[in-house]
Amino acid sequence: MESSRVIGDKFVKQIISGVEYCHRNMVVHRDLKPENILLDSKCNVKIADFGLSNIIRDGHFLKTSSGSPNYAAPEVTSGKLYAGPEVDVRSCGGIYTLPSHLSVGARDLIPRMLVVDPLKRITIPEIRQHPWFQAHLPRYLAVPPPDTLQQAKKIDDDILQEVVNMGFDRSQLIESLRNRAQNEATVAYYLLLDNRFRVSSGYLGEEFRETMSWARPREIMTEVLKALQELNVGGKKIGHYNMKRRWSPGYPGQPENVLNPHHISNIHSNGPIIESDAVDAAAAMVVEFESQKQAGAESGAPALDFSN
Repeated sequence: MESSRVIGDKFVKQIISGVEYCHRNMVVHRDLKPENILLDSKCNVKIADFGLSNIIRDGHFLKTSSGSPNYAAPEVTSGKLYAGPEVDVRSCGGIYTLPSHLSVGARDLIPRMLVVDPLKRITIPEIRQHPWFQAHLPRYLAVPPPDTLQQAKKIDDDILQEVVNMGFDRSQLIESLRNRAQNEATVAYYLLLDNRFRVSSGYLGEEFRETMSWARPREIMTEVLKALQELNVGGKKIGHYNMKRRWSPGYPGQPENVLNPHHISNIHSNGPIIESDAVDAAAAMVVEFESQKQAGAESGAPALDFSN
């Protein structure tokens, strides 16, 4: 029974994550039902049959009554207008009949997906925040899927060049990407871009390795710097991929983990760490460490080293 519960929870979380990926890419499925939920050789979920799917457009509503009546949302079968994502959420909840092998958390979540009023129905972001969904969430599902809209705003130079090398015109490709046009060049671009977020072993399962560990050194250090900035960690740059950092638990009058602004130097500066005589030396312990980008010892993958 415990094994059935674990598998049931896995299926629900994978379906929700798959639907979330569709919505992030502005696609609503509109025909989610057991017949369209397939399993691969490793019992991982595959969402199939997008024949009734449609594109989500900001400010536009859909009105086509589509899908199987047994699983379609009430607003769809009644011919009312709907945005899209909310009907997929309802269908996801309708796939299950609350079998006994589902955990208590899942049995609490699914009825919220079946609420008749679409305005009161739980959303995908809210599902992700549900305690049951967060509990024992596999790493490959914890990492949010790539946001195509954000990808479209920032053109990747390396992938752009790969597409140009295929014979496409650079200027026309850039214009098509900015206008979100659909043609052979943009399809090639997004396929290459999407491939960067995949692993070589097929479906993102236990073999998943975080995308960031395979990213370019510059991208890794950029993400590290963003995280350290949010923690108000000061420091100085001593190399392209090597930095000395300083962090303090706090000082009088400020919350813990927040450095005195006088202690924080520009992370892109090559100058020394800025000190301030205005801060009581006994206010808090200061931790100094060094962050360095290096190659992984075993796999050859890029890695980060934090040392005192």
